[in-house]
Amino acid sequence: MTLIEALAGVVILGTLLVSIVTANARLTSQAVRTELRIEGCRVADEQLSRLWLDRDNFPLDGSGPVEGRPGWTWSTQRVRNETAATLDAEAVVLSVFSPKGPRGVPAATIEIVVPAHAQVTAIGIDAR
Repeated sequence: MTLIEALAGVVILGTLLVSIVTANARLTSQAVRTELRIEGCRVADEQLSRLWLDRDNFPLDGSGPVEGRPGWTWSTQRVRNETAATLDAEAVVLSVFSPKGPRGVPAATIEIVVPAHAQVTAIGIDAR
């Protein structure tokens, strides 16, 4: 084996090692984002269950901390939805935000259809 063959082997081995480390970093990053999204879905489901207990006072445009989840916050916002309007209802997006996730990017969102006569309670405005 010559010196050139040995150097070629080291270069190939180095390239393989860099590829493995890069793939591992990407896999780890994707796993963290996936776990955050799964947890976001759980939190959104819990929050929707709490808010849905009083459907007539569902907060159409509100926000606040998620009960029992330190650092997590939720917000609701009305969105235009022609199908919901034909049913005398409104579409509302519930978003939950993680303290571990990127700022301003929801961990999960759920679009909900509520009766058009619901009131905004989180910020105290009657939406009738």
